[in-house]
Amino acid sequence: MLAFGGTKLTLRSDAPHPQGKRRVIIWSHGLATWGSHYSLMCTMLTSMSDKPAVVVAVNHTDGSATASEKLGGEEVLYQVVGKGNPKEKEIRAEQLKIRAKDVAAAWEAVKGMNEKGELEGTFDTSCGFVVAGHSFGGGTAVATGIDHKDCVGVIALDPWMFPAQDAGFLSRAKDSKPVLSITCDAGALSSPPYWRSNCSLLEELPEGSTKVVRFKGSDHIDVSDVALMLPNARVSRPSAETYFLEHKRYISDFMTSIGWMEGGDDEKQGGEEEPWVQLVPPY
Repeated sequence: MLAFGGTKLTLRSDAPHPQGKRRVIIWSHGLATWGSHYSLMCTMLTSMSDKPAVVVAVNHTDGSATASEKLGGEEVLYQVVGKGNPKEKEIRAEQLKIRAKDVAAAWEAVKGMNEKGELEGTFDTSCGFVVAGHSFGGGTAVATGIDHKDCVGVIALDPWMFPAQDAGFLSRAKDSKPVLSITCDAGALSSPPYWRSNCSLLEELPEGSTKVVRFKGSDHIDVSDVALMLPNARVSRPSAETYFLEHKRYISDFMTSIGWMEGGDDEKQGGEEEPWVQLVPPY
């Protein structure tokens, strides 16, 4: 990991090894990024369980990652679609289907490693898995929550929902597992009206088990390592650190609601929302 702009990393030597089987959270990255682009968010997610947890950060094989490699060793480079490409909707829909298969394959790999080999008995696969992701990965998480029987919860951070609609996943939205979605005011690569129209597709998900929160003044890239490692390059308000901690608050409460944590974030339970936090109706 590289540290930029005076970033401080807290390290501890001889840290105690967590005891017990690990629950599994699968992370799906955004367009033109990769799994470790979200190392801080993934590290935080490992604490979002009252039992030890591990985050499996997938490098997708659909051509949306900066680069990835299939199991057989075939290299997959980033596929440039091009602005205004008339086939973009079709391409992104097909990529999303591959991404959902990547998540399913990661889960099968975890189960396989748990049955034999050096990691036998390491993971708690009896309780299913939580899927989380950002942008294209958020849409991937939503798609997985609709289709995968072993998924028990979805954390979709500023999800790109149009591909999920175009690929037909939202037509089966009634089958979705519980969803927490935290959205921003504007996508980094698109206009605010486009992004708000995109996020309105979250209303297709079951109302009773879906919570949508918008952080006003925030930007699309704020959940990646970029915002926290390059604070001076960030123009959104509130601060990156505050924004990150609010993610932790809502994710903690969500994990409590699906039975993966006890008590949620005690620090702010029952308190008023921050002025820049908006609960999006009707959820």
